[in-house]
Amino acid sequence: MRVLAIDPGTSTGWAAPGASGVIDCSKVGKGRSDEQRHAMIFDRIAATIPDLIHEHRPDALCIEQMVAKGMKGNAARVLLGIRGVILVAATRHGLLIDPVAIPTWQAWAKRQGRTIKTDELDACWIRDWWMAVRAQLVQVEDAALI
Repeated sequence: MRVLAIDPGTSTGWAAPGASGVIDCSKVGKGRSDEQRHAMIFDRIAATIPDLIHEHRPDALCIEQMVAKGMKGNAARVLLGIRGVILVAATRHGLLIDPVAIPTWQAWAKRQGRTIKTDELDACWIRDWWMAVRAQLVQVEDAALI
């Protein structure tokens, strides 16, 4: 089972298996810091996520859940918008969407020795968590439906 893992934010990290089986990871950049910044972020993510789905052919999308505590104003609206753009793309491509709570994957990653935090590496850890913990459960559910 192939999964596209996403750590949504103004610098959205992603990770997915490449054609050779090696994990590709990167981030969708922030863009300029002027008044058009948010529109540019949404546009860039709206263009990039379908391309990633087409290139990596995932069966599922594992996306980090939002933390609503302490988020106010523009930050909350922008993150909700980014998440919405990602979920629309995943739904349009028929992907299973499996959200993960931040403390869940972070505790697992810490036990695995995670020490560095970047948007790309967070997405890799989310993907690794999903493959280790969730992939088998999803495959069992799929088999039960057949």
